[in-house]
Amino acid sequence: MEKDTLNTRQTACAKGLRTRYTFRCTIDPAKLEEERQKLAELNQSPLCKRVTGYTKLSGPGFIQSAVTLGAGSAGAALIAGSKYGYSLVWVAPMAMFLGMFMFFAMAKQAVAVRRCPYEAMRNELHYAFAFLFGLSALLASIIWHFPQYALAAHAANDLAGVATGRTNPIPPWVLGAVFLVFATFVTWNYAKGHKGIRIYERTLKVLVWLIVVAFALVVLKTGIKWGDFFKGLVPRLPRLPDGSFDREQANLLIAILGATIGVNMVFLYPYSVLARGWGKEHNRLAYFDLVTGMALPFVLAITFVTIATSNVLYERGVVTRSAVEAAGVLAPVVGKVFGHVIFGLGMLAIGLSTITVHMLMCAFILSEMLGIEPTGWRFRLMVLAPAVGALGVAWELPFGIAVSASSLCVLLLPMAYICFMVLHNKKSFMGDAMPKGGKRAFWNFGMALAIAVVTAAAIVKVSIMCGDISKRLFKQKPSTEQQAQRAGT
Repeated sequence: MEKDTLNTRQTACAKGLRTRYTFRCTIDPAKLEEERQKLAELNQSPLCKRVTGYTKLSGPGFIQSAVTLGAGSAGAALIAGSKYGYSLVWVAPMAMFLGMFMFFAMAKQAVAVRRCPYEAMRNELHYAFAFLFGLSALLASIIWHFPQYALAAHAANDLAGVATGRTNPIPPWVLGAVFLVFATFVTWNYAKGHKGIRIYERTLKVLVWLIVVAFALVVLKTGIKWGDFFKGLVPRLPRLPDGSFDREQANLLIAILGATIGVNMVFLYPYSVLARGWGKEHNRLAYFDLVTGMALPFVLAITFVTIATSNVLYERGVVTRSAVEAAGVLAPVVGKVFGHVIFGLGMLAIGLSTITVHMLMCAFILSEMLGIEPTGWRFRLMVLAPAVGALGVAWELPFGIAVSASSLCVLLLPMAYICFMVLHNKKSFMGDAMPKGGKRAFWNFGMALAIAVVTAAAIVKVSIMCGDISKRLFKQKPSTEQQAQRAGT
């Protein structure tokens, strides 16, 4: 009886998904069946043929890559490289490795169960968890939206300055309008059914690999200090030379962690999989898509940014918090083209790709929370929810704000992780797809480790915030010796 109820619930949800998350442009059953047969053949093929076939079918992972490669992660990597050299190279790969446990679990849930995460949290856990999950994802998308416009505007004006020989030749409001129109046009394509989704995903693929190639070219120019690189892969606690706790470095580590896997990414991913019509047959493809579409481009791009800025800025003792400033410092070493044009194109692609994904995220989040079908004019309006972020083009130092936003958003992540872990172990949700025995222990170990790390990061962040507030409210009185010195002067 319980199994029949579960199957009925999953079937009903799956029928709704085929219309709701493909924007009522139903996926052609014949094409979907053809894709399933192709996957069955690929799963038995040699590795090379399998990789080629999976690559052509991938897509949702690149949507995640486009958002994780944002102003927060790029800014944190630039500051990490310029201030700490190679010593923080380990942070981004470690953060992504932990996040992949959760994303693999979400992929398994999405393709095997085919139920909406928001609906599952509401019905299987509690409405409060679903509401807080949606609200935190919405807030994170809007908070992160501002620095993306700031980064894109600074990069675009720097590129225009190279061409015209003038400083900031394009008014910020013009750039804000252009970026908003571009991102709106690209995101609205997603609502054109299966074909529009593929166009959107392919656009993001181009932007993501443009980011990776741009920074790879800069690294080729500056080289890699392999000894320092391998030392930088060893995790270490944030300590000052005297052995005391380094609050600034800790905040930077937390920012990288928060920018690597954001709570809004956790919300969006299952829906981007459901919109493609993926089912149990797509399980291996989903894992491959996450590794090659999300993890690999992110780790490569962030590592390249850290290495390039370390090679040039750290050696000179220059700490930079702006893409334009970084490009200017790099130019004498790597040349004007690499320093401004290539680096600038990479940063511009980072900003624009993330802007489009934030808009898509907000549309999905609002449609779930308000119970509105994401179609027609409703979808177009919901896409514009974070458009206020276009005002970010007027900011002077996007990276400082982006890093702060990333570290703050870590506070929103533990609850979402815990909810997905509970669902993964809930028979009424997973059904026969729930792991058993050793596999279940392995899944739970990985997810528990990810939860422990983000929870610890959230606690440290709260501690740092409380310490900062305490310092401002209760300023320490100067010592007797300091008072005497002031009186003498």
